[in-house]
Amino acid sequence: NNYFFIIDNIINFNDYNYLINNKNFIIENTFKLFNLIFNKLYNNNSNKYLRVYLPYISNNYNNIFCEIYNLAYKTLTKGGSCSEQAEAVAQTILSAEQDGSVSHGLFRLPGYFNSLISGKVNLNPNPSLHKVTKAVLKCDGDRSFAPLIHKLYLNELIKSTKVIGIGILSVQRVAHFASLWPETESLAEKGLIGIACAS
Repeated sequence: NNYFFIIDNIINFNDYNYLINNKNFIIENTFKLFNLIFNKLYNNNSNKYLRVYLPYISNNYNNIFCEIYNLAYKTLTKGGSCSEQAEAVAQTILSAEQDGSVSHGLFRLPGYFNSLISGKVNLNPNPSLHKVTKAVLKCDGDRSFAPLIHKLYLNELIKSTKVIGIGILSVQRVAHFASLWPETESLAEKGLIGIACAS
């Protein structure tokens, strides 16, 4: 709770220079934060794969995963990101923390924030999808964060794959592909085998 108290005060006072200047402190304590999450969530709970998805996230700060999601979302929107993009990236950060991959959870938040305020990432992207063939989809990400594309277009890939038997989604002009498993995990949940790679 001490970690959240420190970071949440940064959010409340809009002091994002502090967040950037002290990112090493936040990163170093991410590992301690994960231990806190693990102990709080999985103590006396055999279901180590429990997932909390966005529709069930509320503003209840007694839930540690709500705090992670809201911290990420607030930081991204304060950095200028539109709500839809911030939601997608915050969900990716949350999923990484839930799965125990702290290297792609809150650890990445200062980097995401820097990408927004530097202009590297489009704050309000307008990605588009083009069907090259019945099995091949091509997306122009319009310099968005990759999780936004996954949120918008993975269902289209799933639909075409179930019709044809195989499908490809090519994504161009995106920043930071993020963790390389939430998208394949969502494909597996639909009964498909997925491979994700970046160049």
